[in-house]
Amino acid sequence: MRRKINFELGDLVQLNDFWDNRIGIVIALLVLLSGSAVAQTHAPLPQQCVADANLWFHANKEALDKVPFTELGKRATEMWDCGASGAPDPRNSQNPLLDGYDAIWSFYVIKQGQRAQRFIERNGLSQQFQKEDEAGLR
Repeated sequence: MRRKINFELGDLVQLNDFWDNRIGIVIALLVLLSGSAVAQTHAPLPQQCVADANLWFHANKEALDKVPFTELGKRATEMWDCGASGAPDPRNSQNPLLDGYDAIWSFYVIKQGQRAQRFIERNGLSQQFQKEDEAGLR
């Protein structure tokens, strides 16, 4: 089942723009693959999964902008692991709109991809990236 992430409308527009961009898709895949490099060595406890999902769900844009890139990856990896572990659904009576682990994972992976894409654009590396990608350099 596909779920919508409950964040600001501007974030959703950015997500659509991000996925419409070929570079964005490549970056998202790179981020996803790099997340396994920082994976935890043990499965998170179910209580930790629910607590972190609830805490991170309430992060506002300003607070999220201060979270380092590597921490976004760790959060994405934890949400992925939580979903795979069979941890209880993080939604409850206090947070009925809270998304499941898969949607929270997607949100953090996309945020990482957006940051990487902005870095590439800010440093004028878009053409070099596309040229090397088309040449098969990965």
